[in-house]
Amino acid sequence: MNDFLFNPEFDPNTFLLKGSTTGLLLFHGFTATTLEVRELAKEIHTKLGWTVYAPLLPGHGTSPQDLAGTRCQDWINCAEEALGILKSSTTSWFLGGESMGGLLALYLAACHPEIKKTAVFAPALRIKGVFKAKLLRKFIFGSPKRTLRPTREGFLPWQGYRINPLSAVAELGDLQKEILKKLPEIHQPLLIFQGKQDETIDHRSASMVYNAVSSIQKELVELDDCGHCVLLDKQRNDVYRQTIDFFLDKP
Repeated sequence: MNDFLFNPEFDPNTFLLKGSTTGLLLFHGFTATTLEVRELAKEIHTKLGWTVYAPLLPGHGTSPQDLAGTRCQDWINCAEEALGILKSSTTSWFLGGESMGGLLALYLAACHPEIKKTAVFAPALRIKGVFKAKLLRKFIFGSPKRTLRPTREGFLPWQGYRINPLSAVAELGDLQKEILKKLPEIHQPLLIFQGKQDETIDHRSASMVYNAVSSIQKELVELDDCGHCVLLDKQRNDVYRQTIDFFLDKP
């Protein structure tokens, strides 16, 4: 099995759950795999019958060396290609993304006004260490994950690299800059979740997204008992329910 991954026994790959002509595109986070969004995908596919597509992002699920050689534009290109794949079999489209995946969902929402609604989970608009990564990436390959707790009570298994390649962290910083410029171009309804115990990103990320978008319908939900991976943490069932209600416009 892959020694570079936490929980390598799970399937990290791109998946498609075929359903109706309503499509949902889901993006996982930085250094993670599609396992991060699989439970939400199953919930929406089961309860709504939608088609759900989740691509494995470039550089992920293989080795940290692959991620170190990946550029910001590679992730953006993958997101655009994934939307094209979803559009080939569906007629209306929704977006979701965790952490860096949330940034990619926001990028597509800004560029594609035909997107109906977007939900993001701990969007990683600001993280510590990006500037340092830009300075040190030529000298140090990576830093081990320190704040991630992949196993704890009420927390589903997380799959991803045991190390953050600094070159990739620097590229994430470039993606953050690109998304920050595009946030005012988002007009669709937007739902944002943020865990109050998040030790991975700057807590201000969620409010920055909320304040910068042009959406008339928008909501920021703060979760008392969640860390960064809100789709896997102990309040995940509430997150799934609220996401479905948002997509369906339930009160």
